[in-house]
Amino acid sequence: MMTAIPGAKTNSNRGVFYYWRGRVALCAILRALELKSDDEVLLQAFTCLAVLSPIVGLGLKPVYVDIDPNTYNINPELLEKRITPRSRVIIVQHTFGIPAPMAAILALAQKHGLVVIEDCCHVLGSRYEGKDLGTFGDAAFYSYEWGKPIVIGVGGAAIIHSSSVLESVRSRYEQYLRAKMSDVAKVNVLYAAHSLLRRPALFWAVRGAYRLLSRSNFMVSSFREEEFEGKLNQEYEMRMPDILRRRLSTKSRGSRVMKSVHHRARLGREYEMFMRGLGLDIVDPPAGSETVFLRFPLIARDKDKVLEKARAAHIEMGDWFASPVHPLTPAQWPTVMYNKGSCPVAEHLSSSVVTLPVSDRVGTRDSRKALDFITKIADADLLKRRLTDRKPAA
Repeated sequence: MMTAIPGAKTNSNRGVFYYWRGRVALCAILRALELKSDDEVLLQAFTCLAVLSPIVGLGLKPVYVDIDPNTYNINPELLEKRITPRSRVIIVQHTFGIPAPMAAILALAQKHGLVVIEDCCHVLGSRYEGKDLGTFGDAAFYSYEWGKPIVIGVGGAAIIHSSSVLESVRSRYEQYLRAKMSDVAKVNVLYAAHSLLRRPALFWAVRGAYRLLSRSNFMVSSFREEEFEGKLNQEYEMRMPDILRRRLSTKSRGSRVMKSVHHRARLGREYEMFMRGLGLDIVDPPAGSETVFLRFPLIARDKDKVLEKARAAHIEMGDWFASPVHPLTPAQWPTVMYNKGSCPVAEHLSSSVVTLPVSDRVGTRDSRKALDFITKIADADLLKRRLTDRKPAA
């Protein structure tokens, strides 16, 4: 198995560009398309504000498509119904590393003359019909922040496959700014702390500290105030610092990456077999795909209660996406033009999905402890078992 990652040994002459964050890479791609105000960008609900910020900030119109409950990815049957004469772009998210059905999506894009951008921020090693994710569309973007398959602190990359888009991105790239040394220093301090403390047993303590520090000026937080207001900030003009490119180069080496891919794939298979043995409702990736999970999703009957029990048991368990546009609350949805009730499957799953880690930091002892915990909460009927339970109530 091979995997395509934009490591720092590649450069803009080969269609790879490095930015301060993954969302900045997406913004650069959208800018290169020279879209007009209110041009439509189709994307799934059950996504992140980081994807919406550049869309809304550039004055484009997001058009949300509900997800397939089997894969947590965009539903192609619903996608075509949302295409209009103003549609220009489809952003295809491979949620948790689960491949989206690219054959159907590409057929629709060709039929309607749409640009396809792959969101590969969750991807490391997953393939579809024998090809690496990130190689299907006109462009793809990646992120290297906390919780991603490769972590360097902050940073993102864009890979451009379309020659016309490539020339436009390249012509603009030199105008991007260098990050302030103070911001780079903050990232490096947090990266060192992450490297030392990122263990499943410490997850809840570390997350609490991270969220506390995010409210201060001590660290580079996940989102800035302007993004919650639908505006771009100076970060959207910044490229990846050289020190982070060197770190990415080191962490993108073939042997190191393949070791991580094999670990994630093995643990994902172990989780899948175990969950099926318990009769739990789990994902069903599309035919012809090879999934290497970023995180392994389960469906809780009472999400808050399951997370509370996980915290008490010192089991790492994630809550994202906690909203159709994570981490926005319903009161904030109008900022990104999301209408309540428009994507019922995404809303239902965002209120019920919890996830287990499959990263390199998850050892045998950690995975066994997690599976013992899953057995207990499954016996307590806190996890959903039937496929029909994925569907929202009528």
